[in-house]
Amino acid sequence: MNIYNFVFCFFYNVWQKRTGDGRFSGILHVTVTIMMHLLLLAEIFWDFTGIRPFTLYSFGASGINKTMYTILLFPTLFIGYLFYTQKRTKELLETYDKQPITRSRRRLNIFLIVVLPISLVIGLSLIRQKIGWEHLF
Repeated sequence: MNIYNFVFCFFYNVWQKRTGDGRFSGILHVTVTIMMHLLLLAEIFWDFTGIRPFTLYSFGASGINKTMYTILLFPTLFIGYLFYTQKRTKELLETYDKQPITRSRRRLNIFLIVVLPISLVIGLSLIRQKIGWEHLF
């Protein structure tokens, strides 16, 4: 099982218990994870080479650029919705449940796959911008 299917199954189970419908939440978490991994790679590439790999037209304000990135989110969510059909979701959950992994190991994997890349993206962007942590709080 690849890491994105693992993320989907983990969050599907979490939200299935809470709301009764975990498919969309699982797709949303996978989409955010993919975007964070791409942004992490872009930050690392930008820090080492000085070349910005993902550039959109600069409208002069970061808020508008964030809006443009958000607009790119919707086609990705739609593709995820087409990819994780009911049949595929059922097959993935069966595979996920058969894995002999403890609950704490699953949480550690989610931390390493989801939370750590988000923290690294934020940290690397702050370092590149030469902003200290004292300016955040």
